[in-house]
Amino acid sequence: MIYPMRCNRCGAEMDYNCPIKDHGALVKPGISCFCGGKYKQVITGGRTILVRSPFPKGDPRWEHATPDPVYVKDKEHLKDLCEEHGNISRYLEDDM
Repeated sequence: MIYPMRCNRCGAEMDYNCPIKDHGALVKPGISCFCGGKYKQVITGGRTILVRSPFPKGDPRWEHATPDPVYVKDKEHLKDLCEEHGNISRYLEDDM
C-alpha cells in the first residue's frame, strides 16, 4: 500500500510503499528524515480507484467519429483530420 508521508520538521513529502501488515511497525511510528525530523502519515481524502469505464456504453458523446481507425501520417495530416471531424489535439497546441 502507498502511504503519503510528510516530515514534521522540514515539511518534505514522499509516498512510502509498504505492505499493510507492516503499517504498525513502519508507518505508524514514523520514518526518519534527513533533517532529523520524522515522516508522519498524512491522512488524505483517499485515493480510491474505481474500475469503471470513462466512456459509458451507448452514450452518444463517446461515439467514434469514424467506424474504422484513422492512422495519422504527420502533423499536417492530424491538423486536417481535426478540422474535418471538428476535434482538437493537444499535439497541435504549440502551433496555434
